[in-house]
Amino acid sequence: MLQGLIDAGSLLLQEDNELSSSLFLELLAQYSLGDGETETLTFSKMFGYTICTDDKKARHVANQMFGADRVTGSLGLLRRAVQQGMVTPNDAHAAYKKMISAGAFVPDIPLTFFNGSLGTA
Repeated sequence: MLQGLIDAGSLLLQEDNELSSSLFLELLAQYSLGDGETETLTFSKMFGYTICTDDKKARHVANQMFGADRVTGSLGLLRRAVQQGMVTPNDAHAAYKKMISAGAFVPDIPLTFFNGSLGTA
């Protein structure tokens, strides 16, 4: 699914050498997040990207920096995939259950969540 989004131009893989090291270090010191989360914030600040993370602290920081409309998580991506016809609600819910069985800490949600409007999750 991700490769399809990349091929369609809807998802961009960013090269590390395009990252502002000074902004990265500034955000790292300011928020004390992990390197990956800080890199994501840096690229998002530099290029206006939407952030997808399931890290609670990183989501909080991103919401403060950019607003909730530019922050989502795995469940939000699954819901968007349903709404764009890439997967069925049942497929998305099965993926959600697989995440739980693999040890993910996600909220308890019903199948109907994947039929809802776009938003953060």
